[in-house]
Amino acid sequence: MRITVEKQPIARVEKPFIVLTEDEKWELHVPQATCDFTSGPALDASTGDQRDFAKVKVCKMRSDDKDPLDVVAYNTLDAEDERITTDLQSALDDGKDLVLCPGTFYLTKTLVVRFPNQVILGLGLSTLIAPQDGSPCIRVLANKPGVTIAGITVEGSMQKKSPTMISNFMGSTNSDG
Repeated sequence: MRITVEKQPIARVEKPFIVLTEDEKWELHVPQATCDFTSGPALDASTGDQRDFAKVKVCKMRSDDKDPLDVVAYNTLDAEDERITTDLQSALDDGKDLVLCPGTFYLTKTLVVRFPNQVILGLGLSTLIAPQDGSPCIRVLANKPGVTIAGITVEGSMQKKSPTMISNFMGSTNSDG
């Protein structure tokens, strides 16, 4: 038996990073993919896109983090979770990039990326908990090239069950089955 492995191009894609410029302005630098070098991004952004922070939404988690050992509280969504999810989606709809601070974000619906080249960047340990309807944390619409999602952890959620699902699971006494 003979196995032939074709030579594949070596590409390097660095995650975006934040820079404080000499004139004390924050920028989001988004390096381009490269096959030319593998030593890391050029910190002068000569090989990528520099974005002013006016087009970046910095997102903080809820003010009171839920206790993961309290299963009921951890899986109960409230108005603050809805507000945070709405703020995140509004920023994406406005064409802004997202920078997520460390913490847990309990999504009430899928975040939809609608524009090419948008960035969702997590700092530290940023975690997105999926919506309880079983939908994904993030959906990138078709034909939106250059979207970068980096530095985040995604976690499934406890699915909400309808009374019908629960009764069917527990064994229905209903003659309909």
